[in-house]
Amino acid sequence: MARYAISHLGIPIGEVDLSPTETAVGELTPVSGYDGIRHIIRAASEALWARGFLGPGGGDPHFDPAVLSRAQDLSLELHDARGAFVPVDFINIVERPGPGEPPVVFVRFRLAHGHVASVLKPSNGDASSRRRS
Repeated sequence: MARYAISHLGIPIGEVDLSPTETAVGELTPVSGYDGIRHIIRAASEALWARGFLGPGGGDPHFDPAVLSRAQDLSLELHDARGAFVPVDFINIVERPGPGEPPVVFVRFRLAHGHVASVLKPSNGDASSRRRS
């Protein structure tokens, strides 16, 4: 288990303990920066609850899909204890319906931790690499 910080557009929003497995789940310890995006995450969470996520549905099954898009469009970043950027495929935060319960964080760590994209080299069978006789 390791401690990570989550930020939105460079503003710290909280910390979470995660096991560095492919997909990890933990509870967010929010800091004051979270207040700036809480309404977006709360609206998306309410839409998910209505659809049965985190328990039986029961809310309004007709919701505006734009609330999920707004949450999905948040620019969230993960940083390790040293402050180094950690590449991930996604970070999702879901508020729980019960009062006083911390938000849940879902993180999918990238399988390859390179910061530079790989370059595809032509193979010997590539037409551009063959000599003409």
